[in-house]
Amino acid sequence: GATSPRASVRVDAGVRSGATAANLAVGSGVTPPVLADLLFREGVGVRLNPDLRPERVPWEIEAGVRRELAGGLGAVALRGFYGRVADFIVWAPDFRFIWSPHNFDVRRRGGELTLLLRPAPALRLDASAAYAAVTYDRPGGAQVQYRPRATYAAAAAWSPGPWHAELHWRRIGRRYPNAAGTNPRPPISLVDLALERRIT
Repeated sequence: GATSPRASVRVDAGVRSGATAANLAVGSGVTPPVLADLLFREGVGVRLNPDLRPERVPWEIEAGVRRELAGGLGAVALRGFYGRVADFIVWAPDFRFIWSPHNFDVRRRGGELTLLLRPAPALRLDASAAYAAVTYDRPGGAQVQYRPRATYAAAAAWSPGPWHAELHWRRIGRRYPNAAGTNPRPPISLVDLALERRIT
């Protein structure tokens, strides 16, 4: 039943040669529903799902490589993953258009490229690009609703003396509001700016 103990296994292997490191991992996993999916106030068009099950990863494989740049300038890393998730939790409407968290079987695969630069002691630059295809596990399955395939991010942090400033930019790609993969929502960008000064 839902309260039965669940076990997960993961095996990691890695190798390093000079400034280059590579890793390979294979494993399974279990993730219980978060409280927001289990406990919320029901209302018009929103209902609890007492049969909601934990997400289970029967297996997933991940591989990556990281290269340190010369002179401590930074690093560049690339990773990829492929696996399946049983009972993936997605908020979706039923035939009456009443929304609840439901379980779906999905496949996920993709990768991420990251870059870290430290051109000066007080300056740090980060950038990343990620692709994640999370599709319903059926022939021709569309991208899971509201999950973007592509995301991009960049950040800069500057810390001269007692001052610290940060600028973050994130680009979220197209998302689909339904399980059919139609009527995509346009990409959006988010920008955050922070400024801080130590006073002691």
